[in-house]
Amino acid sequence: MIARRLVCILLGVLVAGCHTLAPAPERPPEACIDDIVARLKELPEKPYLSTLDGQTVKLQEFFDACAQKWPHCALYAKFYYWANEVKEIESDSTRGRVRHKVRMYLNPLSTCYPEYVNPGRTHGDVVEIYNPEGIFMGLGVYMGDGLYVTLPYSGYKGKRSFSL
Repeated sequence: MIARRLVCILLGVLVAGCHTLAPAPERPPEACIDDIVARLKELPEKPYLSTLDGQTVKLQEFFDACAQKWPHCALYAKFYYWANEVKEIESDSTRGRVRHKVRMYLNPLSTCYPEYVNPGRTHGDVVEIYNPEGIFMGLGVYMGDGLYVTLPYSGYKGKRSFSL
């Protein structure tokens, strides 16, 4: 009898424990965006971008270049804090198809609503572009409909043309 009671108590604790450990319902995407934006406001602006190849490049160059291309380009302040990942891709070049690295940054909308990401956006909302040798070439800004605006880095000494 005592053993049976212990088993019932244990099962009751396990069931109750499992019920309380169930994951909380997901927060709505609007709350996700609000959280990211609030965190971004707290973070300081950076004057430089640290690239994958070890360079430290002035960000103002890219903000100025994008502003000159307005309304076809919009580079958001503090994009360098967005969720990001490094990926190898293939792109067309004057030498044919080349394999190279990019660092993709995903804006809060893309992070919180991944199911609504435009299928034309293949490399992130902002992307650092590297040549096949791994040298930083510049930035690309996704502007919708599969189109990226490229912002070449003035310190890049290789061939200037690149596309996404």
